[in-house]
Amino acid sequence: MQKTCAQAILDCLSNRGITQIFSIPSGKMMPLMKAISTHNAITFTGTRHEANAAMMATGVYLATGKMACAMGELGPGGSNLVPGVANACADNIPLIVITTGLPTNTSLPERGVLMELDLTALFEPITKANFVILDGRRAPEIVNRAMRAAVTGCPGPVHINIPSDILAETFNYAPEGFAELGGQVSCPPHPCPEAIKSASQLLRMARKPLLIAGGGVVHADAADLFTKLAEITGAPSTATQMGLGAISSEHPNFIGHGGPIGSEAIAQALTTADVVLAVGCRFSSWLWDKERPMVQPPTKVIHIDIDPEIIGKLLPVEIGIQADAKAALAELLEALRGIHPNAHAVQWRDTLRDNYLAWMKAKKTDCDSAQITKAMHPGALTFAFAEMLPDDAIVTYDGGHTSFWHNSIVPATQPRTRLHAPGLAQLGCGTAYAIGIKRAMPDRTVICTTGDGSFGFTLQDLDTARRYGLPVIFVIHNNAAWGVIRKGQEMNGFEFATDLSGTDYAAIARGFGCNGVLVSSLPEFREAFAQALASDLPTVLDCQTVFIPHPAMKFFGGGTVNPPIEAELPY
Repeated sequence: MQKTCAQAILDCLSNRGITQIFSIPSGKMMPLMKAISTHNAITFTGTRHEANAAMMATGVYLATGKMACAMGELGPGGSNLVPGVANACADNIPLIVITTGLPTNTSLPERGVLMELDLTALFEPITKANFVILDGRRAPEIVNRAMRAAVTGCPGPVHINIPSDILAETFNYAPEGFAELGGQVSCPPHPCPEAIKSASQLLRMARKPLLIAGGGVVHADAADLFTKLAEITGAPSTATQMGLGAISSEHPNFIGHGGPIGSEAIAQALTTADVVLAVGCRFSSWLWDKERPMVQPPTKVIHIDIDPEIIGKLLPVEIGIQADAKAALAELLEALRGIHPNAHAVQWRDTLRDNYLAWMKAKKTDCDSAQITKAMHPGALTFAFAEMLPDDAIVTYDGGHTSFWHNSIVPATQPRTRLHAPGLAQLGCGTAYAIGIKRAMPDRTVICTTGDGSFGFTLQDLDTARRYGLPVIFVIHNNAAWGVIRKGQEMNGFEFATDLSGTDYAAIARGFGCNGVLVSSLPEFREAFAQALASDLPTVLDCQTVFIPHPAMKFFGGGTVNPPIEAELPY
């Protein structure tokens, strides 16, 4: 099988299910570009920035569960990928990252030529594995190893660097090199039977059990099992930002999602439960109050995770179970066969559910009754947005403060439909996620909600959405400032460099050939949003809002803002 190294790499990717590649068609990737141009199983999207390429590929995985690829040439092309790759690393998203290097006769060791940069060293701390192809005959082997590394165990991005001269060379490849050699592990890690037995006994005795679904539940396609466990135990249940939709927001056991941002009931549950079962959850700072996790002894924690280093890392655990989330939940359900929720657990669940519904009702009343002119309350805008969402919509959350409102208000009835970047909190990711998702899933409604500051990071790829005919809707909460930063500065007695007023994002959108609408009231929003849903062009809704702190800022701000944002801030 005579192929160029570039052709061999693409065949390996497509044979293993990768159909989407995002990049800029740069010069030192010419062999790859030529191979992609004639490949019948690869869809290429030419972006306006490599960081967005990596984030688009990340969005594809989040929405579909299938890996995608991002590429960048040597020097700045590869280094521009770094923010998107770091974002994927922080959220354990599998991603194939391919960069080119200088020709072998001008590198290793370096000679100081144009665009010289050690990309392998640059990507080392933000990837799960890092490879260099120095002999093109080994390309199938190395690509297969990279793809296996990305998806097995705790997933993450993997980087492959290839000198540009090797990409263009032709080699005689053995057909078996392109098979799915050990790519998908047929049997994911199963839990220790004794640990499952102990966990089931603890859940049977619990009077105030709480279930937490993290991103591991979504990664493992185990949302149905998690929901079944909630039902048979009667436990109130929540999901982290990476686990949104693991239990439907319409389910009677649901008490909010996204940590205490999601409702006061979540904070109550985390601090007063007697047994907590956390599945695929890292207990990140989104579950903290100021400087420590809200779950503390004497609460007994059962922690299930595929990564043994996560278990017990941030808080003591009673039972730690290293296992795939789906395998562990299946065996836990079997161990609990025949169980019926005890009266204490049911009463606990119903109280928390009632508190959650009352909290949501009170917030809506507060938002709707706020006296604001020539702009909108961010919560009122989010409630209106949630009411108009189509059932099939995939929504990406972006913007530091804007994402708070969406986490607490927007319903999530299915996994992989409400997507966030809570690990690195990379601003601008939502725009790129949405474009990548729409490219991979053209029949789905895809919407990005974002802040004005965040939108500025990645808005150049509105051009990409328009060029490829991707009618994504971008809803901007435009308070004309770095809102949270400004509030923190005000509490320290000053204001400096936080003003973002004077930018017309609707006009910018029209400049890119998209629809752009300036919105300053809820009736205007409803009309513009309905029109956007019916449009075949990308649409930017530049929604004028005021900055009003989310009620849960008292939890989140304590560990990140000095002085902390406390409860007495005006709501």
